[in-house]
Amino acid sequence: MASATSTSESIPTSVDDLFSQQPDHVKQLGLAMHALLSSTDIVSDKVIEPASINWNVEQKTQFKQYVSQFRALPAAQQNHAPLLLKWMARTEYGLGEFQAAERDFHQLAEITQDPADKAHAFYQAYQAALERPHLGDAFKELQAAWKLKPDQYAPIPLDQFDPDRIVAHDALGLTFRCVAKKNQSQVLVRTVDSSLLDRGLAMVFQDLKMLSDLQHPGLTPILGVAHATAACPSPIIVSGYAEWISLEQYVQRYGPLSAKDSMMVGRLAAEAMQAAHQAGVLHRAICPNHLLLNKSPEGWQVRLIQFGMALREDMLSLSAKNPAQLMRTAQGRWLAHCLDYASPEQQGQAAQELKPSCDVYSWAKTICFAAFGTPHPAAQHWQKLKPEWAELLNQCCQREPQHRPADFSVVLEQMQSWSTAPEASIPLTAPLPTGAAQVTTPKLASGMPVRRRLTPIEELKLRIRQLTIFYGLIILGVVAVAGLIYFIFFYKPFTPPLKIVPVAGRLMLDGQGVAQAKLVFKHENPELPDAKATTNDEGFFVLSTLLPNDGAYPGKYRVLVTKSNPDKPRVIPGLPSGDPNNPSMRPNPFAGFSEVHSNYGNLNLTPLRSIQIPDEGHHQLILQLNLLGR
Repeated sequence: MASATSTSESIPTSVDDLFSQQPDHVKQLGLAMHALLSSTDIVSDKVIEPASINWNVEQKTQFKQYVSQFRALPAAQQNHAPLLLKWMARTEYGLGEFQAAERDFHQLAEITQDPADKAHAFYQAYQAALERPHLGDAFKELQAAWKLKPDQYAPIPLDQFDPDRIVAHDALGLTFRCVAKKNQSQVLVRTVDSSLLDRGLAMVFQDLKMLSDLQHPGLTPILGVAHATAACPSPIIVSGYAEWISLEQYVQRYGPLSAKDSMMVGRLAAEAMQAAHQAGVLHRAICPNHLLLNKSPEGWQVRLIQFGMALREDMLSLSAKNPAQLMRTAQGRWLAHCLDYASPEQQGQAAQELKPSCDVYSWAKTICFAAFGTPHPAAQHWQKLKPEWAELLNQCCQREPQHRPADFSVVLEQMQSWSTAPEASIPLTAPLPTGAAQVTTPKLASGMPVRRRLTPIEELKLRIRQLTIFYGLIILGVVAVAGLIYFIFFYKPFTPPLKIVPVAGRLMLDGQGVAQAKLVFKHENPELPDAKATTNDEGFFVLSTLLPNDGAYPGKYRVLVTKSNPDKPRVIPGLPSGDPNNPSMRPNPFAGFSEVHSNYGNLNLTPLRSIQIPDEGHHQLILQLNLLGR
């Protein structure tokens, strides 16, 4: 691994010139960081893939030390070193530290003056926010980028649509909620990376046109499609917008559906898919994110979206071989999600043509997620369902296509044969999503008595409930009085602990930095821990107390300095060394001693006393040593 103190002789002149206008300590930091990053594409303008840098622990530790040194610089010096900030942000993005990368890219955009570079920094911050993932931050960063360079960073035609947020993000693109400028209606506009589709874009658009002609309530209302143009670099799909919630979001917020609700949702989704199959259209990507739910007074409503948004077989099959690596990036997590619901023939595990049975498989896995919270149910999960319902789902989840129902007509026939259609209005078993209508409670019939005589058991239960409430209120009052007494007579205001502040500086002797010396800062309050550091080859150091390079507590310190492996003798100029041929010459009494006097290592003798660390920290602390240790 590269050393932190590479000299200018070992670094090309062009690199040295990058920091020629910087202070010496900033220049040394830049050269050291360049030496560490020279084996990667960070210092070039090449595109960095997320989480693509595989460093060992030593390299990561070295990089974090450089980052801490940069953070310890005053804000003015940080703002005048945009190249270092750019390298830091690109490295953090490559290491998978996306929150730090987003913050540093945004800071880079704020201090950059050139509009093109500023827009590019905002765009890189947007990419980091997507990887976190945080769609709200991602939209703000992307919006800042396209306002500066709309022809380069606008994801959709801004002359037709006014986007206000990112609704969803997956491996194939983004979905924006927009206002159509033509009629001021809310729509969804999806971008598509056609290079990742399992079919040609023209075939997908043809299927969407057929779905739009069906006008089925369970299918996506497609309002228009468009190929990539100079004004819009990606193909787009425009569909209607509704304040519904995906099955994925519903289960995450409220838990799995009841067995009865899962049957209702499953039947409605199967009816929508049967209509699509009759028109000759396969979904190819049924999953909880592509199934929207709504609860109205009439009962459940479902809508299948994202028809044709299926990934190439080679991507799915390759991802299945290394699932652990997938979780490092947003695209990888989406691929892992697709693997749970894509049929074996879509993953290349069954050499067969895609037929309606592949959608049957994905539908069954999705309904398993709705009923159990997982697409891979265990034996105890099946026991929660009616035997015939569990048997049907299990049959649809078979890996061999010939062992599944051929299409959804078979599924619906079986559901009709062993059960009547679920009631139109089924009460929710969990809180309703925001905006969903509540089911009204039926009123009592006019002839029903308002009150009746209680049985002895019911009277006993009522009496116990009343006593419980009574004594509970008494206990609550006693606790309140005790708390008030404690607050008046015994409470002591909490004194917040001192906050560790960043401290960086340099150890000097005769105008030169002292290399590889160990420093121990001992606070005047003995209860506070020591702060420690080791100087680099130029004498610079960053203090650490609880965590590496976190700084020290404010206050006064005594400083101990030791150097265990002396490589430079302490010599007083003008005092000659001993000469055996000239006895009159006095020997140098200091030859062979370390350049750091032993007094600096003694707590009672060290001259470095009352070293003040202010509340805001110290970024240029200079410790001066002398040869006599005084």
